[in-house]
Amino acid sequence: MRILKKILYVILGLMVVIAISLFVLRTIRANQADKIRIPKDSQAMLHIKVDNLLLKMGSNSLMNWNAYYGSKGKDSTSADKVKIWGMGIDVPGHLYFFSLPERESTYYTILRVSNFAKAKQFLTDKLGMEAQQGLSASNELFFTKGDLRILLSDTKLVVGLGKENQGNLEPMKALLQDDQQDWVNAKERFDAKRNSNLGDMTWQGEGKNYLSLKFSAGTATLTGTLASDSYRFPKATKKLKTDSHDSLLVHLEINNDLGAMVNLNNLLSDSTSSTPLDSISNYLGNYLSLRISNKEITQVDSIVSYDYDDNFEMIEKKTLNETQVPDIHLNIMGSPHLLSLVPEKIFYKFHKSEHAGLLNLTTAGQQQGQEETLVPSDRVFHFYYKNSPLIGKYFAFVPSYEKLDYLEINGKSSQPTEINLIGRIHFKNQDLNSFFQLINF
Repeated sequence: MRILKKILYVILGLMVVIAISLFVLRTIRANQADKIRIPKDSQAMLHIKVDNLLLKMGSNSLMNWNAYYGSKGKDSTSADKVKIWGMGIDVPGHLYFFSLPERESTYYTILRVSNFAKAKQFLTDKLGMEAQQGLSASNELFFTKGDLRILLSDTKLVVGLGKENQGNLEPMKALLQDDQQDWVNAKERFDAKRNSNLGDMTWQGEGKNYLSLKFSAGTATLTGTLASDSYRFPKATKKLKTDSHDSLLVHLEINNDLGAMVNLNNLLSDSTSSTPLDSISNYLGNYLSLRISNKEITQVDSIVSYDYDDNFEMIEKKTLNETQVPDIHLNIMGSPHLLSLVPEKIFYKFHKSEHAGLLNLTTAGQQQGQEETLVPSDRVFHFYYKNSPLIGKYFAFVPSYEKLDYLEINGKSSQPTEINLIGRIHFKNQDLNSFFQLINF
């Protein structure tokens, strides 16, 4: 019995030592991250709590060992796992990405390099990036893959993430060579705009704009606020009476001044209609709904052809052509005359109707688009997406992510130009940490 007690005390003692060590290490790394500086003219920022995510995944791995590290005897599985302590790159406890004026679509961050050879090997072997030669400095290498660009030197590494011209190295070289003397503290800049105790990953834009994600087992939750002068949210919000996700793959619902939100001059051309384009927005209302059901619809088209009979007289032949199409319903509040501007076939044949101020377009048939009615709602925005093979079959441009189950975002508004968002990203595997699943696609 005494031996068991001693073993228990030793185990508890080790756990206390490990817990204290982790706390001290995390505190040191947090203090080091507090010294990170960014350019004073930085626009938007993205804050990632690296150590917080590592701690969550570490504790989650104890119950899901094989998924994280591979089972015994499967050396290839464990060998493929990225070990951040062997990258040759110092990743701080908090990462701060920032955008710059006139390059708002690209986000940058700067990291210290502890081992140039290991960093190069990590970028090529683990990330599958290829070094480009021909830079002015012999000790600099440029890596690119998709929207990710990395400029590597002996001591520093600049990451650029965004749609900027792939060949434009000047902004990254300027960041690499800057002595940071006139830069500002990243944590202070971020905390001045937004409470840093939000989620594990937080984007902060101008003014009140922010989006934050918190990751847990099987689920990620979204919170945020977006404000824009283009928003015109009404006080009396509405939704469709037939409002259910039971058979839907996609449901988008917007209560907003559609004419103010969308610049139709960028979507249409003069050849589409004889109606002046600048007057179309005046006939749009403040409600839109798009639904795609979890089923297919059979559309039948008559194909007319001509042939000659035995007497060499021309005869007309009709052939019925059946086509499987997605079940799409589009409802827009607007003037009935706008239906005449919509062609009968846009990829698929749409049946057009109007009922109670709603313009209805549906691939399902005329009888299913005539009785849609609106009822009061407490939200101005709603989006629901359910992962399904039908999405890939008919909408190939939508990125496929098999681990995702569904995504849902709701928005409420207390002011006409501001929306508060809350959402949920639900993964099929409810045991694994959602961030781990996200980065291991």
